[in-house]
Amino acid sequence: MPNYYKIIIPTTPHPDVVAGIFLLKKFGGEKYPGISDATVETLQQLPDCENSMSLDKKGILCLDVGGGKFDHHGKNIHLAKIIAQDLGIANENALAKLLSYSERDDKYGLGTISTDSLDRAFGLSGLVAALNKTVQDSQKVVNIVLPLLEAHYEEEVKRIH
Repeated sequence: MPNYYKIIIPTTPHPDVVAGIFLLKKFGGEKYPGISDATVETLQQLPDCENSMSLDKKGILCLDVGGGKFDHHGKNIHLAKIIAQDLGIANENALAKLLSYSERDDKYGLGTISTDSLDRAFGLSGLVAALNKTVQDSQKVVNIVLPLLEAHYEEEVKRIH
């Protein structure tokens, strides 16, 4: 089994992808050793002669690129849900809101459904979009957003238990 050291995404991080990365880093260490420390890189196309399976063998997970098990394009499911299912945590109550939010943001473009301009600007979807425009570094965007998802998860765990 490889030691996972990199996650490839095809575009700037959006909430569904960041939620998927959160799930992998938080819960995927046993199935994907090293994933909690993996870096994030944006590549619109995989290198020549490579695919998601060949990269997986080298310790690189491809999310939404390369047509592998973590590419939701052409499927009626969003990335975070695919990852949650792969990790066996799709029915965890503490993840229900995160998975619903990431689906709503990805499938319907409605991460924040309020029509209030302040809610839209300061909702997570709006803030991630703003970060992508100003920071322009996928790894930094992910590093900024992951602690917010961790805080949400920890509060959900407390609320449920």
